[in-house]
Amino acid sequence: MNGYNDVKETAPSVNTLIPYLEPVLSPLPQVSLICVDGAFPSFSPDGSMIVFIKAVFQPALWVVNLNGTGIQKVVEQEVFACNSDPIRKRTVYVSLGPLFVAEDKTVHILAIHDVDTIDLKPREKNLAVTLLTKPGTKNNAFPAISPDRKYIVFRSGHSGHKNLWIMDAEEGEEKYLRCLTEGEWTDTMPNWSPDNEWIAFSSD
Repeated sequence: MNGYNDVKETAPSVNTLIPYLEPVLSPLPQVSLICVDGAFPSFSPDGSMIVFIKAVFQPALWVVNLNGTGIQKVVEQEVFACNSDPIRKRTVYVSLGPLFVAEDKTVHILAIHDVDTIDLKPREKNLAVTLLTKPGTKNNAFPAISPDRKYIVFRSGHSGHKNLWIMDAEEGEEKYLRCLTEGEWTDTMPNWSPDNEWIAFSSD
Protein backbone atom coordinates (compact mmCIF):
# COMPACT_ATOMS: atom_id res chain seq x y z
CA MET A 1 0.00 0.00 0.00
CA ASN A 2 1.47 3.36 -1.02
CA GLY A 3 2.11 5.60 1.93
CA TYR A 4 1.15 2.98 4.50
CA ASN A 5 4.30 3.43 6.52
CA ASP A 6 3.71 7.20 6.69
CA VAL A 7 0.22 7.01 8.20
CA LYS A 8 1.26 7.04 11.84
CA GLU A 9 3.38 10.15 11.40
CA THR A 10 1.11 12.23 9.17
CA ALA A 11 -2.50 11.36 10.03
CA PRO A 12 -4.38 14.31 11.58
CA SER A 13 -6.46 13.67 14.69
CA VAL A 14 -10.05 14.26 15.70
CA ASN A 15 -8.59 14.91 19.13
CA THR A 16 -5.38 13.89 20.86
CA LEU A 17 -6.54 10.29 21.28
CA ILE A 18 -8.24 9.19 18.04
CA PRO A 19 -6.45 9.39 14.65
CA TYR A 20 -8.45 9.30 11.42
CA LEU A 21 -6.36 6.38 10.18
CA GLU A 22 -4.33 3.99 12.29
CA PRO A 23 -2.11 1.10 11.13
CA VAL A 24 -2.93 -2.16 12.90
CA LEU A 25 -0.53 -5.08 13.27
CA SER A 26 -1.48 -7.80 10.79
CA PRO A 27 -0.89 -11.53 11.37
CA LEU A 28 -0.25 -11.92 7.62
CA PRO A 29 3.04 -10.42 6.40
CA GLN A 30 1.71 -9.77 2.89
CA VAL A 31 -1.43 -7.95 4.13
CA SER A 32 -1.56 -4.52 5.76
CA LEU A 33 -4.40 -3.42 8.04
CA ILE A 34 -5.56 0.14 8.61
CA CYS A 35 -8.29 1.15 11.07
CA VAL A 36 -10.61 4.00 10.05
CA ASP A 37 -12.30 6.25 12.60
CA GLY A 38 -15.71 5.91 10.99
CA ALA A 39 -17.94 3.43 9.16
CA PHE A 40 -18.32 1.88 5.69
CA PRO A 41 -14.76 2.59 4.46
CA SER A 42 -14.07 2.09 0.76
CA PHE A 43 -10.83 2.43 -1.23
CA SER A 44 -10.62 4.42 -4.43
CA PRO A 45 -9.77 2.17 -7.43
CA ASP A 46 -6.11 3.22 -7.40
CA GLY A 47 -5.83 2.69 -3.64
CA SER A 48 -4.75 6.26 -2.98
CA MET A 49 -7.84 7.41 -1.03
CA ILE A 50 -10.41 6.10 1.44
CA VAL A 51 -13.98 7.37 1.54
CA PHE A 52 -15.91 6.74 4.74
CA ILE A 53 -18.76 7.87 6.95
CA LYS A 54 -17.41 9.84 9.90
CA ALA A 55 -19.96 8.58 12.44
CA VAL A 56 -23.07 6.39 12.10
CA PHE A 57 -25.29 8.66 14.21
CA GLN A 58 -23.76 11.96 12.99
CA PRO A 59 -23.24 10.92 9.38
CA ALA A 60 -21.36 12.79 6.68
CA LEU A 61 -19.20 11.56 3.82
CA TRP A 62 -15.45 12.16 4.15
CA VAL A 63 -12.43 11.39 1.98
CA VAL A 64 -8.79 11.09 3.04
CA ASN A 65 -5.52 10.11 1.39
CA LEU A 66 -4.11 6.75 2.45
CA ASN A 67 -1.22 8.46 4.22
CA GLY A 68 -3.68 10.46 6.36
CA THR A 69 -3.33 13.80 4.57
CA GLY A 70 -5.92 15.84 2.70
CA ILE A 71 -8.94 14.88 4.78
CA GLN A 72 -12.08 16.60 3.51
CA LYS A 73 -15.81 16.47 4.17
CA VAL A 74 -17.60 15.72 0.89
CA VAL A 75 -21.27 16.04 1.92
CA GLU A 76 -23.02 16.99 5.16
CA GLN A 77 -26.17 15.00 4.48
CA GLU A 78 -27.19 11.79 6.20
CA VAL A 79 -25.51 9.08 4.14
CA PHE A 80 -24.23 5.55 4.71
CA ALA A 81 -22.87 2.48 2.91
CA CYS A 82 -20.42 4.22 0.57
CA ASN A 83 -18.89 2.22 -2.27
CA SER A 84 -16.28 3.40 -4.79
CA ASP A 85 -16.59 2.84 -8.52
CA PRO A 86 -14.00 0.21 -9.56
CA ILE A 87 -13.10 2.09 -12.76
CA ARG A 88 -13.99 5.76 -12.41
CA LYS A 89 -11.49 7.02 -9.84
CA ARG A 90 -13.61 9.76 -8.28
CA THR A 91 -17.15 8.31 -8.30
CA VAL A 92 -18.68 7.09 -5.04
CA TYR A 93 -22.08 5.47 -4.50
CA VAL A 94 -23.94 6.16 -1.25
CA SER A 95 -27.27 5.59 0.43
CA LEU A 96 -28.97 8.90 1.26
CA GLY A 97 -31.25 8.79 4.29
CA PRO A 98 -31.46 7.25 7.77
CA LEU A 99 -29.70 3.92 8.38
CA PHE A 100 -32.11 1.89 10.52
CA VAL A 101 -35.61 2.45 9.11
CA ALA A 102 -38.50 0.35 7.80
CA GLU A 103 -39.10 -0.73 4.21
CA ASP A 104 -41.55 2.09 3.47
CA LYS A 105 -39.22 4.93 4.53
CA THR A 106 -37.42 7.03 1.94
CA VAL A 107 -33.76 6.18 1.29
CA HIS A 108 -32.17 6.88 -2.10
CA ILE A 109 -29.00 5.77 -3.86
CA LEU A 110 -26.78 8.50 -5.25
CA ALA A 111 -23.68 8.54 -7.41
CA ILE A 112 -21.40 11.38 -6.31
CA HIS A 113 -18.82 12.36 -8.91
CA ASP A 114 -15.49 14.22 -8.72
CA VAL A 115 -14.78 13.13 -5.14
CA ASP A 116 -11.17 13.99 -4.35
CA THR A 117 -8.98 15.30 -1.57
CA ILE A 118 -7.58 18.01 -3.87
CA ASP A 119 -9.36 21.39 -4.09
CA LEU A 120 -12.56 19.86 -2.74
CA LYS A 121 -13.76 22.80 -0.64
CA PRO A 122 -14.25 25.32 -3.48
CA ARG A 123 -16.27 22.72 -5.42
CA GLU A 124 -18.14 21.31 -2.45
CA LYS A 125 -21.51 22.90 -3.32
CA ASN A 126 -21.17 22.02 -6.99
CA LEU A 127 -20.33 18.31 -6.85
CA ALA A 128 -22.06 16.42 -9.66
CA VAL A 129 -24.67 14.03 -8.25
CA THR A 130 -26.83 11.44 -10.04
CA LEU A 131 -30.00 10.18 -8.34
CA LEU A 132 -30.16 6.50 -9.35
CA THR A 133 -33.39 5.47 -7.59
CA LYS A 134 -36.75 6.98 -8.43
CA PRO A 135 -38.79 9.12 -6.01
CA GLY A 136 -41.41 7.04 -4.20
CA THR A 137 -39.47 3.78 -4.43
CA LYS A 138 -39.08 3.50 -0.66
CA ASN A 139 -35.98 2.20 1.13
CA ASN A 140 -33.02 1.72 -1.24
CA ALA A 141 -29.58 1.12 0.24
CA PHE A 142 -26.21 -0.69 0.19
CA PRO A 143 -25.27 -0.16 -3.48
CA ALA A 144 -22.53 -2.35 -4.94
CA ILE A 145 -21.38 -1.89 -8.52
CA SER A 146 -20.51 -4.85 -10.73
CA PRO A 147 -16.85 -5.25 -11.78
CA ASP A 148 -17.80 -4.56 -15.41
CA ARG A 149 -19.49 -1.34 -14.21
CA LYS A 150 -22.77 -2.12 -15.98
CA TYR A 151 -25.06 -2.71 -13.00
CA ILE A 152 -25.60 -1.89 -9.34
CA VAL A 153 -27.05 -4.46 -6.96
CA PHE A 154 -28.81 -2.97 -3.95
CA ARG A 155 -31.29 -3.67 -1.19
CA SER A 156 -34.73 -2.17 -1.74
CA GLY A 157 -38.19 -2.02 -0.20
CA HIS A 158 -39.83 -2.00 -3.66
CA SER A 159 -41.85 -5.14 -2.97
CA GLY A 160 -42.73 -4.27 0.64
CA HIS A 161 -39.78 -6.25 1.98
CA LYS A 162 -36.06 -5.57 1.93
CA ASN A 163 -34.92 -7.71 -1.01
CA LEU A 164 -32.22 -7.45 -3.67
CA TRP A 165 -32.60 -5.61 -6.98
CA ILE A 166 -30.32 -4.68 -9.89
CA MET A 167 -30.35 -1.39 -11.80
CA ASP A 168 -28.26 0.31 -14.48
CA ALA A 169 -25.01 1.74 -13.07
CA GLU A 170 -25.16 5.07 -14.92
CA GLU A 171 -28.85 5.86 -15.35
CA GLY A 172 -30.29 3.84 -12.48
CA GLU A 173 -33.86 2.56 -12.31
CA GLU A 174 -34.94 4.80 -15.19
CA LYS A 175 -33.04 2.60 -17.67
CA TYR A 176 -33.06 -0.88 -16.11
CA LEU A 177 -34.53 -2.50 -12.99
CA ARG A 178 -34.78 -6.19 -12.10
CA CYS A 179 -35.80 -8.04 -8.92
CA LEU A 180 -33.28 -10.66 -7.75
CA THR A 181 -34.81 -11.99 -4.52
CA GLU A 182 -38.35 -11.83 -3.23
CA GLY A 183 -39.90 -12.87 0.07
CA GLU A 184 -40.97 -11.86 3.56
CA TRP A 185 -37.45 -11.45 4.86
CA THR A 186 -34.46 -9.10 4.58
CA ASP A 187 -31.70 -9.59 2.01
CA THR A 188 -29.06 -6.90 2.32
CA MET A 189 -25.41 -5.76 2.06
CA PRO A 190 -24.70 -7.41 -1.34
CA ASN A 191 -21.34 -7.53 -3.07
CA TRP A 192 -20.14 -8.80 -6.47
CA SER A 193 -17.43 -11.38 -7.02
CA PRO A 194 -14.41 -10.12 -9.00
CA ASP A 195 -15.34 -12.34 -11.98
CA ASN A 196 -18.82 -10.75 -12.20
CA GLU A 197 -20.49 -14.17 -11.81
CA TRP A 198 -21.69 -14.16 -8.19
CA ILE A 199 -23.37 -11.88 -5.66
CA ALA A 200 -22.84 -12.53 -1.96
CA PHE A 201 -25.30 -11.01 0.53
CA SER A 202 -26.65 -11.22 4.06
CA SER A 203 -30.13 -12.57 4.77
CA ASP A 204 -32.25 -13.37 7.81
